[in-house]
Amino acid sequence: MFQLALFSLALAASAMAGKVKVFHSIYSVGTVDVCIGGTTVTPLYAGLESGKQSYYLDVPAGTYDIQVRPVASTVCGGEIAFQKDVDVGDATYTAIAHGAVEGFDPDLLVITDDLEADAGDAGVRFVHSCAGAPNVDVLVDDAVAFTDVPYGGLDVTGALPAGDHTIEVRVAGTTTVVFGPADLTFWADTVYSIFAYGSVDSLPLEPYVSIDNTAQTTDIRAIHGFAKAGGPAVDVWANGAPLIENFEYSDLAGYVTVPALKTFVEIYAAGTMTSVFDRTAYDLAPDARITLVAHGLTTPISLLPVSDDTTEPAAGNVKVRFVHASAGSPAVDVVIDGEVAFADFSYGEISDFAEVPAATYEISVTAAGDAETVVVTPKDLTLKTSTQVTVYALGDLESDMKDLMVKAFPVEDKPESRVLAFNSGSAAIPSALLLVASALFALAM
Repeated sequence: MFQLALFSLALAASAMAGKVKVFHSIYSVGTVDVCIGGTTVTPLYAGLESGKQSYYLDVPAGTYDIQVRPVASTVCGGEIAFQKDVDVGDATYTAIAHGAVEGFDPDLLVITDDLEADAGDAGVRFVHSCAGAPNVDVLVDDAVAFTDVPYGGLDVTGALPAGDHTIEVRVAGTTTVVFGPADLTFWADTVYSIFAYGSVDSLPLEPYVSIDNTAQTTDIRAIHGFAKAGGPAVDVWANGAPLIENFEYSDLAGYVTVPALKTFVEIYAAGTMTSVFDRTAYDLAPDARITLVAHGLTTPISLLPVSDDTTEPAAGNVKVRFVHASAGSPAVDVVIDGEVAFADFSYGEISDFAEVPAATYEISVTAAGDAETVVVTPKDLTLKTSTQVTVYALGDLESDMKDLMVKAFPVEDKPESRVLAFNSGSAAIPSALLLVASALFALAM
């Protein structure tokens, strides 16, 4: 499954006027392609799963034949399930595919989005898109906020104070609960849509909470640790737009500030729309820092999200952790002053931070669970104070690119790395991770 270039890119001569996202609310229908009809059928968004939504797509102003098609061997190659003419102007829209149960034909409900929230508050909208369900009341903190909302209808509440609130959905005018109560957190300066999704034959419903807009931000960076086929350069896209271009093996792309939204990441071979990664959505929390590590043995590659701790260690201390992203490498134990500090550390695992006094330590690495098999002999390591360091093992044993790497990245605004590269053909041990102590030694110099 992959996301093609936005159809609007092919219409570059047209003025970009509107933004459209699509929510797939048809419980009984699987993954679909959302397409634009015409002389040539063009994908708007490929591979949309039931109960999920796309990101906002840039769409030139005009009238479009929006077609929903089940996925096929080629994008937009399936038969048309249903279609509707949609007018797009200089606004932001949500198109909701709903219906397709007995007594309800499939349809596309297009609503205009209000992306403004009162300062310090959250704005919340409720959309009833569960075909066959009765009218409902929606309660916030035991008080009715949305009254008698019919299927296919929507309602908007006023400003909701930021913070935790209890949400419950009941059959209108009754105490019969069809969802909840559920405790949800609403951020300040953020606009939400809550969609009633599910089947009346399988209660409770599964409301989908969408963050439509927010002033909250997250910092993300990326490490290219996929070495297969020579470590191909890639382009990283986020929510349909290029984020990092011509990203080469072993590179670090420094932190980029993005809105704290559900972020859809796509990765393509550099300069092409050839996907090397299955599109994946990540929920970004406000004021967080995240490192995305590309790794693996084959395509589609894997992407490991690593939450970066920016909390300062106690005075006089240093914080260190390990991320094993060296595909095909064995598990190890990292031993500090004769005690196992990181046990059975396997490919794909992330250790907790170990906070230790800034000092000189004897560090060695052994095979996991086998203290007699020493793969890195004891070394004295001096760790400097007031830092947080993540050490990444990158590369893979089977790649045509023989260098395996260990990189150490401090968590700071403008991170810099120290690099140790080792040739697997001449190394006495089979994994970059087994040389992690040497990387730490280099970091401390």
